[in-house]
Amino acid sequence: MKTLKYILLLMCLLTVRDPLWASTDNLQKHKIFGIRSGIYNMSSLDDLYSPFNYSGNALFLGVHFGTERPDRNKETRLVFSNIRRHALSMTGIPSAYDANHSLLVKQSFIFESMDFFRYLIYDPGQDFHFYFSALWFTTVNITTNAMGLPELIQSGIAPGVMLRKNAGRHMFRTEIHAPLLALTVRNNYGMSSPQTFEEFSRFAFIFDNLLLQSCFSAPGIYADISYGFRLNPAFRIDANYHFRYFQNSKPITLRSTSGIYSLSIIYTR
Repeated sequence: MKTLKYILLLMCLLTVRDPLWASTDNLQKHKIFGIRSGIYNMSSLDDLYSPFNYSGNALFLGVHFGTERPDRNKETRLVFSNIRRHALSMTGIPSAYDANHSLLVKQSFIFESMDFFRYLIYDPGQDFHFYFSALWFTTVNITTNAMGLPELIQSGIAPGVMLRKNAGRHMFRTEIHAPLLALTVRNNYGMSSPQTFEEFSRFAFIFDNLLLQSCFSAPGIYADISYGFRLNPAFRIDANYHFRYFQNSKPITLRSTSGIYSLSIIYTR
């Protein structure tokens, strides 16, 4: 368990430090910063909690920053949202449950960090660029109506590829990743009652439930489609759709699907 703690600490440090190439050669390197907003849609089925699917959407706010060079770039996206998700069931909701029963509503505070590291591997000309892409992802989903315990905390790495096409003031981009390794914390819901919760701390709960998982026990996919329009040399507008699906089989199945629709205004210098 101590080894896992050190791995988690290292992952947190790496998400905030500069990339290795950000030191010496500033030729044609540009810094970017942007503000993002849009709709965050989330649906999940956690067999550990209930037989219901919980779905909802809410506005989100985010920031976007990084560095760009012709042969490589780094991009970080931070997202904050608070989603009220209602229970859905193919067989109907039992009438014994009150409309505000904790089994019928999940109030989820969401924080996400996605760090993209991209390296140009093929340039066939005609403004097409093909990149190897590595994603460092961190998701924190706190269920605020379950004593503020995490429904899911996950941080890991996902290799992938990106294809970009430039056409004058227009930019088209598609990107896909598959998680390889991740540190995961899931709520076992055994501490959601006040009598049990008083005996533990949130940090003890996190470390006691920490798992190192591979793509076999926690498969998933992250997909991105973007369109950008450059207003002038300093500013551009981006429209982005991000799709995510992942499944977790320990201790029993959790499935989650997210769709994030966003608009960004990005400053380049």
